[in-house]
Amino acid sequence: MGICSINECNLDVHDGYDECILHCSKNGLDFFNIRTDFYNSLEDYVANNSIDGNDFCHFSEIAFPKPDIQSTINYAKILNKLKQIHFDNCHFFTSYIESSDPEFFFQDCIFHESWSVFNAPVLTNVNGVLYQNCIFHKEVSSYSENDGKYVIDSQLFNDCDFKKSIEFGNVEFKSPIFNNTDDIDLNIESFHLIDCILKDKFILNRCNIKLFFLEDTVFESKFEFKQNVVSE
Repeated sequence: MGICSINECNLDVHDGYDECILHCSKNGLDFFNIRTDFYNSLEDYVANNSIDGNDFCHFSEIAFPKPDIQSTINYAKILNKLKQIHFDNCHFFTSYIESSDPEFFFQDCIFHESWSVFNAPVLTNVNGVLYQNCIFHKEVSSYSENDGKYVIDSQLFNDCDFKKSIEFGNVEFKSPIFNNTDDIDLNIESFHLIDCILKDKFILNRCNIKLFFLEDTVFESKFEFKQNVVSE
């Protein structure tokens, strides 16, 4: 057995990998067989890396699998004990993170599965967003599951790359969806807003977009859409 190749990690490598159970890729890995080791290692990581009385934790380069919500060793229970969470260069092989009310910040993260955007308080950061410089390889979406609209309070994206679609249906946005850097060119495969309400400004500039689709959506503030290349 060797030591994990990730800087400053002293855990043993996982079988067949150069990284430990926390940092190794979860693509194709049978999480059922490793969930106990992952849970215990993540618990130790939090204990060793938390500050401010175990209220805040900075997760660096960890690859998160789909949480086992039916199990007593669901790692979401560890996250929900924290009040502030910074995911930095982390990989997500799951479509969601089960949460109660921690403050979140996703920085330079890569999402390998379709991702469900959830309403969460934002951990203080320079751009005031939930997701900064992240890459989404599959669909990003949020839909109301009830008769009323699903409310998202937080500002969402800064300079993110969307390989597939962004789709929001029956959602009320209290803050801007995008807060992008002015001189950055971005790519969005497709963007859909259906039956949504945007309370704050909508600014989306300098993007290459294959499909831009709006239906039954109300913009109650500024709408700015310029220097974009849109195919449809």
